[in-house]
Amino acid sequence: MVTLQPQKCYGLGMGMGSALSDFLAAANRVADATQLRAMVVGAIWYEAERQVLLLLRGVLCPLSSPRVKDRFSTRRLGAARVLLQRSEWETFINELSGSRLVLGGGMDLDFSVSEEQQPSWRYLPKTYPAQMKGPAIAVAASGATFNEVLGPDRSGLDRQIAAASRYDTASFPRLAKRFVGQTLESRDSVELELIAPWPAQELRAVREDQRIRLVVTGQEGLDVGRLVVNVESSGADRRLGQDELIWTTFRSSDGLPTCEATFEDADRTVTGVNVFVQGVEEVGLRTLVDASSVLDIVRPTRRRPAPHASETRAELRAVHVEGYRCLRDVKVEVGDLKVLVGPNQAGKSTFLEALAIVRDAMAGSLYDALIRRRDAFRQLLWRSQSSGHMQFDAHLGLGGRELRFGFVLGAVGTGDYAVEREALYERRASAWHLLLSASKGVAEVDGLQVRTEDSHELMLPSLRSPEHGDTLRAVTAGLMSIAVYPGFETGALWADPDRARMRQASRIEPSARLDPLGGNLAAALYALSAERPHDWDDFLDVTRLVFPRLQEISFPPAEAGRIQIAWREEGSTAPFFGRELSDGTLHFLASLCALYQDASLIALDEPELHLHPEALYRLVSAAAKVADTTPVLLATQSDRLLGFLDETPDAVTILRRGPRGTEVVRPDAEQLADWLKQFSLSDLRHELESWGLTA
Repeated sequence: MVTLQPQKCYGLGMGMGSALSDFLAAANRVADATQLRAMVVGAIWYEAERQVLLLLRGVLCPLSSPRVKDRFSTRRLGAARVLLQRSEWETFINELSGSRLVLGGGMDLDFSVSEEQQPSWRYLPKTYPAQMKGPAIAVAASGATFNEVLGPDRSGLDRQIAAASRYDTASFPRLAKRFVGQTLESRDSVELELIAPWPAQELRAVREDQRIRLVVTGQEGLDVGRLVVNVESSGADRRLGQDELIWTTFRSSDGLPTCEATFEDADRTVTGVNVFVQGVEEVGLRTLVDASSVLDIVRPTRRRPAPHASETRAELRAVHVEGYRCLRDVKVEVGDLKVLVGPNQAGKSTFLEALAIVRDAMAGSLYDALIRRRDAFRQLLWRSQSSGHMQFDAHLGLGGRELRFGFVLGAVGTGDYAVEREALYERRASAWHLLLSASKGVAEVDGLQVRTEDSHELMLPSLRSPEHGDTLRAVTAGLMSIAVYPGFETGALWADPDRARMRQASRIEPSARLDPLGGNLAAALYALSAERPHDWDDFLDVTRLVFPRLQEISFPPAEAGRIQIAWREEGSTAPFFGRELSDGTLHFLASLCALYQDASLIALDEPELHLHPEALYRLVSAAAKVADTTPVLLATQSDRLLGFLDETPDAVTILRRGPRGTEVVRPDAEQLADWLKQFSLSDLRHELESWGLTA
């Protein structure tokens, strides 16, 4: 056992015993219900000037996993990655609780230091690694930044690692990736995390005439005999007996272990299903019929988290616009990270406008969006058309279902309009089936006619349908949560105080959402820091990659009920306030804050404005990370931004202006791949914008 006696130990501390004990108990319950009866543990430690840095990650895995033995060491640095069988977990956890790391092979370490020297720990939910499908039970903590121990210049350490590994591992970031799976680009702080994936990961309930089919995706060896199923109905809720469910097991198209069963619902009264795993009280999945449930990671506790808001929010997949300004007939697909590219007047900003109109229409403020904030209706129409109509269609997904919601607006007189049609469809067997519709102020809901006198607003989002109400609410929630940012006004306070709201104090608002122009930036950042501390840590980590001297961002009061941004740097005796920050700093903060909004789609116009290339790179990297869970749409003319997409060229969608309005062009994938062997996308913008045109 190697004993280190540092003044500070970053990465392992006292006060974790209770949390680690809870995790061990939960991990054993998961192992009882599955074949996850081993744990891959990776660790890195580094000693410098009586300070020790420790990174640690452990993840439960099947017992059949290959025996892992990977070790590395230099004079001050060591790393190990091993596979612990279930019989070894208790010893490992108990030793860890006492600030000792026991991995065998002569690399066991004692990090015991006095309690007053321990860093402060936070016990918080963790985002599970990308390779893990679904939620997990996790214990996690994060401490100092790497720079506090390693210093900002790691070139000397990198050379030591490269020489000791014979250049198999060339740097500390590569070592972190190899042993603990941590990407330093996305997080630059010390971490400890132990993760036990839930036995049951995803639940779907699909109605098939008078029966309901349940599909549960889980971990290897999930014991279906442990699944407890409760059904919710318009009558009494009840628990299904084992004789009512016959489970079959197979692998999904993604190769994931899956089990399936059906049960009778002759009266068609079942509205929702709950599934629990007997003996693993942390696990609980709930879904509505014809929907799905994937829950976030939770702390190992008996209390189950409230359902996440996105469970009842339809997923936006594409928007089709006809007859609005230059958008004669344009359909743009969204999902993951998408980037709209095109010259001036191509229609990029106009498409973002159309997204905002769809959002406002679902919120009951269509008249404000069209007339009060824009122009007379006929001035908004595609100029070469004579029909006097414009149409908006949104394509959405909801638990495996494919939906479409659309509405048509028609001109009335010289400047007014009326909602002529609106409809909600579902695709079944390659055909669209009408669920609900309204025409000229009259809707039919479950056999009854409903009328409205307000021809300026949509009807369907405000209706209540016993049969399709849940679907309509999910569609409305999905479209109302579109977030569009046409550009942040960072203007100089001395030049025009009225147009420099980003620099001014903001009124405190619970759960404040960032305004389209960023005018309430201080309130939005404060809400993020106070209500979502883990996301706030991520926000600061990304910001420090661009501004390494940043120490903290705080929000002191400016006047009654208002707060301001205070930016403090290392070595500075006083903070910089929002009115003193550069345009680039404010624009970066607002753009990054936009990416952390709770939305079904996040759209930003020209995010490259005011930004140094390094700052733009970090912003695009953050957008790509966010796009794993929330679609992000960027509109740009920046060659440099395109250059950051060489690894994901399918993210690019081209808009260009032709005689029949804006056209959408997708480059040929094979030809584009050949070009990228010799060029970067940043070199090909002109070729992309003229793709498919003949001389």
